[in-house]
Amino acid sequence: MPDGAQQPWTPGSKANAVQHAFVNARIVDINRRAISKLLTPTLDALKAAEPSLRKASRQQLQDAFMQMTERLQSAALTINLEAPRWFMTPNNYDTYTQMYERAVSGGVMQLADSALNPASFRVAADDAATFPKSAVDADFKMQGLGGQWQKYDIKIQQSQQPARGLAPSSRGVGDAVHKMAPGALNKTAAGKYTASNPQFDPKTKQIFAALNYGRRPHGSTTRYGYSFLVLNDKFKRDALYFAGDTFGNIAGNAHVSAEDQISYDTLGAVFLKAVPAMRVDLLNSCLRGAQLTDTDREALLLEAHLFEPLAFRGGVTTLCVSGKDDVPKAGGGKAKLTGADWMTIQTNARAFAGKHGLKLMFIE
Repeated sequence: MPDGAQQPWTPGSKANAVQHAFVNARIVDINRRAISKLLTPTLDALKAAEPSLRKASRQQLQDAFMQMTERLQSAALTINLEAPRWFMTPNNYDTYTQMYERAVSGGVMQLADSALNPASFRVAADDAATFPKSAVDADFKMQGLGGQWQKYDIKIQQSQQPARGLAPSSRGVGDAVHKMAPGALNKTAAGKYTASNPQFDPKTKQIFAALNYGRRPHGSTTRYGYSFLVLNDKFKRDALYFAGDTFGNIAGNAHVSAEDQISYDTLGAVFLKAVPAMRVDLLNSCLRGAQLTDTDREALLLEAHLFEPLAFRGGVTTLCVSGKDDVPKAGGGKAKLTGADWMTIQTNARAFAGKHGLKLMFIE
């Protein structure tokens, strides 16, 4: 922290307290505006989209909304993965970490580009999905697979009073944002990226999961692998939800910005934010009880952002392992899974599940 910079945090402040202050404030704001901003327009959208509801009364529309909400709330919260990446060697990790934590080296976050995940693009997309413009006003200009910030302004104010912990109110959320926003990235001589905000704590960023609302056989999306973790239901209530993959918000994909966040209590309103194809899937799954087929389409994802630590023991209930994913090779490329590879994956997956008390299922 530079000399003279404001330090509103007590030495005992924890990343989890920061996350709770932020997400509690967001959920309060979403629910406060739910009737006018979410419920009423969703009922209108349901009436227009579903033939059986064209002549429905207000009560019938509300019943359909509640049926959709309850069906979504009961869906499994999942994280898809590629079994060869996780289990070709023994997996000794105890917690699931996001990219910001994994990039910490020598006490400093140093993000690296990858072909599918350019660092600046990823950070800009995460910020746009997390922070309302009233809190962080950023302008990111895409350039090829990356881009740069035209501006990055953390607008929400920190408390001017001595810190006495965090609360889901004005001072809590203002201080939290200053810990959660990385600022425009700085590129190092080694070609990696560091945060320009000196207060940024990588542990405060979200973990990405998804609701398997279609009860698809290989989890919420095969885009990230045919195997998946089923998370403990305890994470559902404090998650923030989106109708689509938030990675695309910087590219102009509609309805996956911070202004489009949906709470657990208002889950049926994802129908309002969804693209037409996702609306069809939601109607089929939630109102007709259909099980949907696998998909890798980003627009059909019901994304969930978790702002709390995810330990495998207690945080995950089930591990579903498929042999459909290819094996990554050194230097790039992939190879088809062999019988010997599959035996290795099964052995390591069993050890992992046994260590963390998970139900293990081998699926096609």
